[in-house]
Amino acid sequence: MLSRPSDGFSPVPHRPPAWKRMVGSISSPTMEEVLQAYQATRYTSYINTAGFTLVVADYLQTLPDEVHLMWPSPISLPQFLFYFLRYYILVVNTINALYYIPLGRSVKECQITWLAGAFLSAPIVVAAEGMLCYRVYAFSGRNRKIFIYLILQFIVIHMAEIAVLVQYGRTVQFLHFPGGSVTCMALTSSTYLAVLFTLLLVNVISTMVLMIYIAFSKHGRVDSGLVRVFYRDGVFYFIILSALAIANIHINFLASEWHRYLITQLEVDFHAILATRMLLHLRRYAESEKFVGVIPAEQTGDPALASAIDYSYHDGFIVTTSRVPSSIELTQLESEEDSRSQKDAVGDSRRSIPHLPRRPEHVAKLR
Repeated sequence: MLSRPSDGFSPVPHRPPAWKRMVGSISSPTMEEVLQAYQATRYTSYINTAGFTLVVADYLQTLPDEVHLMWPSPISLPQFLFYFLRYYILVVNTINALYYIPLGRSVKECQITWLAGAFLSAPIVVAAEGMLCYRVYAFSGRNRKIFIYLILQFIVIHMAEIAVLVQYGRTVQFLHFPGGSVTCMALTSSTYLAVLFTLLLVNVISTMVLMIYIAFSKHGRVDSGLVRVFYRDGVFYFIILSALAIANIHINFLASEWHRYLITQLEVDFHAILATRMLLHLRRYAESEKFVGVIPAEQTGDPALASAIDYSYHDGFIVTTSRVPSSIELTQLESEEDSRSQKDAVGDSRRSIPHLPRRPEHVAKLR
């Protein structure tokens, strides 16, 4: 565009204001697009800050339980995943918070910061769903076939998720104000992110269906305290994460391209919060029902599931409650006793378990 010529002057180019002379990986954005991008980025930063606040509040609220229930126990796979999720989520949220600080970064710097936050968030989802799979494996009574299925499902789905995330990272573009302290603003028209959340939803649904099948085929009914804790927390986990995944899919397909990250980090935060709280609930249940006798873990019903989660190991034994055993516990205890008595014709099968208390009269009446 040329300025209007005047007497004695030759035409000179007219330069637009600095906010219109934008450079970046997106060519010639309009001012309306810039305002939409800035507004969407601001809303996303608000939601991410709220999620970070929720993570910190959850950490502070459950820290006494962690100290009391987790620290005294020997390290195990569920416990390692617990600590990883518990503290790594704080690191990832800190890095993501730095992304929204207006430092006037270049397009390349914005891209590096965004990719760091995206790929550092992936291990949180993997670890949380790994803990969920381990939980279902324990819920099945350490069934070998279910273990193989869960391993295959875990590998296939998460390898697909990583591949989709890599492809998605290549499509992200950024707006940038040269010389201005404005936050990074990401944009993409790709649907890879929707595919990623669809895979997360499929994994959560399939795992939940498997847990329901185990609950009614193996346990018959949910009448044991530990089974109820497993089942209740699993259902809650399923509902929350399914709702967030569906919302993210809806946003990516129907919302504007500027709003696709509104609750992405929020779902990652809930993966960590729910997974760690589920393990704390199991530990708290064990703590609330102290046992009088000591029974080998393999000879019990529900406590065998608890030992798989490793909430109360004691030299290969677990602690059992002084309450009346559930029908699952009673049936399996009796079947184990009958089996031992058939194999050992010498005497009472209780000799192999010197610390096993005799069944009290109020339990015998249940028969």
